[in-house]
Amino acid sequence: MSAPKYSLTELRNLQEDDELDLSACGIKDFPNAIVQLTRLTKLDISSNSIAYLPESFCKMTKLIRLDFGNNQLDHLPDGIGYLTSLQHLNLYNNKLEDLPLSFANLKSLKWLDLKKNPLNAKLLAIAGNCGTDAECKTAAKQVVNVYMGDRQKQIDNQKAQEAKHKAKVQKAQEEEKIRKHQEKKKKDLEKKNEGGCEKNVMRKPFFVCIWNRFCLQNVILSSSDGDASESSSYVLNVYAPSNSKQNVKIFRKFSYFLPLLLDFPDVFIGFLIKNSKNQLKNYENCRKIEKNRPENNYFRR
Repeated sequence: MSAPKYSLTELRNLQEDDELDLSACGIKDFPNAIVQLTRLTKLDISSNSIAYLPESFCKMTKLIRLDFGNNQLDHLPDGIGYLTSLQHLNLYNNKLEDLPLSFANLKSLKWLDLKKNPLNAKLLAIAGNCGTDAECKTAAKQVVNVYMGDRQKQIDNQKAQEAKHKAKVQKAQEEEKIRKHQEKKKKDLEKKNEGGCEKNVMRKPFFVCIWNRFCLQNVILSSSDGDASESSSYVLNVYAPSNSKQNVKIFRKFSYFLPLLLDFPDVFIGFLIKNSKNQLKNYENCRKIEKNRPENNYFRR
């Protein structure tokens, strides 16, 4: 014999005022049309074979008395807490092990029967035997206020621990990222400074053609774009008044201008170190040494 399936019309015909009794009808699947009976206050669907309640069932917020005894329910829907008007709940002889967190919202619950369910040890101890009407009333208060409260605290503590652990991991990751960045910055700086200014000159030499007179101090000159070991070096002492900065011109291939030293003795060609701290900083000294300026042979190889 197949399990009965009720249409909305059939359910309305079975409804008496705001009550509906479908007990011992051989029902295996919860009739979804029931949720459309929004005015129901009492529903008895006990002694059937229902194993699952849909979330839509939780829309029946006017229910006051609900009897699901002698079914096959292994869990309640998460939204059961929306049934805030519920006062009497019979879950006798099902397969429940625990209750959803929203069960804590059933503050109006005055009677609860959880006998003959494979409840976890803590819930079983708090719910008690539910052998009498008084014990069922006590069970309702204890489960809603004590068990669900303790469980909520436990979950909150667990979430707090997880959040703390997550924050700790994120902090460690940020510190590691900063440490790696600092190490990279340090290595780049060491690599940049490796071999001193002279090595840096060999990598990216620049030259300066000075048409008037200009003051520099012992600038190391490179005659090649190659490695330092393959380059010739010159030491240059050039003296000039402070207003000659505007006459400085930068050239990149100094080998083409080196012959100018022989042909134009009044033209001073020098090479500035790109990253040198002494670039264009010696204007104040030029006045002191102008009178001692050599007249010829400013370069010494």
